[in-house]
Amino acid sequence: FLLAPLHLDSLEEEITKRAIRLCLKNLPRGSTAVNETYDKAIRRIERRQPLKRSKRAKTALSWITYAERQLTTTELCHALAVEEGASELDEDNIPDIEDITSVCAGLVEVDKESNVIRLVHYTTQEYFKGIREDWNPKAQEGIASTCLIYLCFKTFNTGHCNNDADFESRLRQNPFLDYAARYWGNHALPVQEAIKGLALPFLSNTRQVACSSQVMLVQSNRLRDYSQRVRDVTGIHLAVFFGLTYLLQELTCCNGNENYININTETSYGETPLSWAAKMGHEAVVKLLLQRDDIAADLKDSGGRTPLSLTASCGHEAVVKLLLKQDDVIADSKDNGGRTPLSWAASWDQEVVVKLLLKRNDVIADSKDNYGQTPLSWAARWGHEAVVKLLLEQDDVIADSKANNDRTPLSWAASSGQGAVVELLLKRDDVIADSKNCRGETPLSLAAGMGQEAVVELLLKRDDVIADSKDIASRTPLSHAAGMGWEAVVKLLLKQDDVIADSKDNDGRTPLSRAAGFSEHEAVLELLLKRDDVTADSKDFNGQTPLSWAVQGSRRANVKLLIKRDDVDLNSEDKDGHTPLWWATKEHDFTWFGNAVMIREAEANCKEIVILVTDEIAKRKEAV
Repeated sequence: FLLAPLHLDSLEEEITKRAIRLCLKNLPRGSTAVNETYDKAIRRIERRQPLKRSKRAKTALSWITYAERQLTTTELCHALAVEEGASELDEDNIPDIEDITSVCAGLVEVDKESNVIRLVHYTTQEYFKGIREDWNPKAQEGIASTCLIYLCFKTFNTGHCNNDADFESRLRQNPFLDYAARYWGNHALPVQEAIKGLALPFLSNTRQVACSSQVMLVQSNRLRDYSQRVRDVTGIHLAVFFGLTYLLQELTCCNGNENYININTETSYGETPLSWAAKMGHEAVVKLLLQRDDIAADLKDSGGRTPLSLTASCGHEAVVKLLLKQDDVIADSKDNGGRTPLSWAASWDQEVVVKLLLKRNDVIADSKDNYGQTPLSWAARWGHEAVVKLLLEQDDVIADSKANNDRTPLSWAASSGQGAVVELLLKRDDVIADSKNCRGETPLSLAAGMGQEAVVELLLKRDDVIADSKDIASRTPLSHAAGMGWEAVVKLLLKQDDVIADSKDNDGRTPLSRAAGFSEHEAVLELLLKRDDVTADSKDFNGQTPLSWAVQGSRRANVKLLIKRDDVDLNSEDKDGHTPLWWATKEHDFTWFGNAVMIREAEANCKEIVILVTDEIAKRKEAV
């Protein structure tokens, strides 16, 4: 099916029956059929079209095969409209996409849903990967040049857009800007010397660099001021970002070079080119920068992070080694949050970097940040087992170290469900399995509240863990699990002999009360209501029952469960004399939900709850 359209295209050129028969006879067959068919298509492009159309096809195919991401039809057409030496885009020079597809001899297609232009099949992509260097050896140079010419258009001389609306308007008006800004450097990388005549003036133009970097650095989220995050990016930063060592040398050579830019220049976030190079892991660029006498190798950004800190968290071993050789680099430097390179490497599971840092005498393995968390605490929190093992092997690491909120590595691992790390820590004699944080919560309580079934099971097997331990609010692990609707965890806890299923907290609320009001937790409610030791109509210290809480929370399914029970008083009054029906008819403000769909659902639930409660009250009156 793939080859059929290409074969038909080849037949279209024949004008006699004999020629058509010969063409059919000579159609490629066997294992080489695909590549031979593509070869024929290329020959048709090169030999059987006017020269201009052939060149246009070659350029378009080069763009599609070399592009760092798929291009939309608009992006491709605008790219093809860029002319050498132009300072703006001539709208009359933009080709129609139909013309582009027609000159490409059936090798490309347009996805109508996404409006993306692409090669017809993955085998076409593989074919062009194999021939593109020989077929169009200057493709990368041409693409990089097109991007740079576009980025130097005079419309971008206004620089950085000062708000999101202007930024979005710029992108709409200049459809090729996003691709050109994000990927020009990728295409320039193998042809730096060839395109330096375009690249150096661009990289030295602060306004054009500001425009390009704003597009390049913008994140996918669309929070307020999303386009305003980083300013004062220089051409050196861009050269470093893409790993363009040749262009970087040209920019930083001050011997009469009019393009010279200070090597330690900072962005609005205080990031130097070395910071960027270290973060990106560009070893050659870092090496080049560190050879300079004027480089500040340990300069901190506005968050207090050094190049070493940034590269450590990314796991760039070679760059870490280079920086650690510098006399002016502090291996254990703390950022504004008190975190060291080791802390960052541990939290991001960079095992090799952790090993490198732990070998140094000037690195404190158990250093605490501003929150009292150690590298072990961070590694345990995110479940990095290998790093945890490394840290636990250090004599100066306290396995049960408490943070400012009294949370231990075990506490963090338990709450985030890191079973393997929990097991590692529980094997140690110096780890207290039931240690409490500043709120009186144990690892079991935290794991239960987060629904970490496997961890809860591990902890319940231990004799030194109190299954019904109360925190400072007198809430038990069961209370936390029920309130969040974790059915499996509730089941586990209810099997424990020492767990009081109807235990009251400081507000007088039971696990049933917590489950009834928070969300639609029918399964948890059913588990609790099956027990003889659970009071279905228990009142808290404000006189509110589980039904009252379910009504207030607009929890329709929970209300349905509770009103069917004979031991639930539908007219029960709280201390203010309010009944469940009063709460149901009360005007509610659901705007805090934020989501319009959820607001409508809650409002509909309220109306249905009024009907449910009213009908049940009427039924009970009739029964009497």
